[in-house]
Amino acid sequence: MALANLPLELIAKTIGIAENTLTKHYREHIDQGRAKLLGAAATQTARFVYGAKAEFDAGGNQIRAEVKPEQAACFFVLKTQGKKFGWSERTEHTGADGAPLFNDLDLTKLTVKEFEQLAWLLSKCGVGVTIEGRARPALTG
Repeated sequence: MALANLPLELIAKTIGIAENTLTKHYREHIDQGRAKLLGAAATQTARFVYGAKAEFDAGGNQIRAEVKPEQAACFFVLKTQGKKFGWSERTEHTGADGAPLFNDLDLTKLTVKEFEQLAWLLSKCGVGVTIEGRARPALTG
């Protein structure tokens, strides 16, 4: 069950012991099970990133099909492991060091066209904007 990364509470309940008893007597099994799960997932992800040739037994029978590289696996690895190499899909909600993105946002300084563009963008986020510049919930449906 640890190999499947089930919660300790569920494992303990399933085998009929307290969670603290489970962790006291079976800590090594729990840790090894989770490590095996992560290792298998990492190995399979690597196969999808790199691809793998088909494998055959001594008699020439195919025992494992070819795995072609998958773009989605590459994206996943870059998103989760590539930050130190400059890959990031993070969306900024603040400026540098947590400062606000807009210090002096004055909607009255926008041209009509700029205001209409802003209103359109906000409508995509579920916010309606009146000409007075006050936000209100968008009407749906």
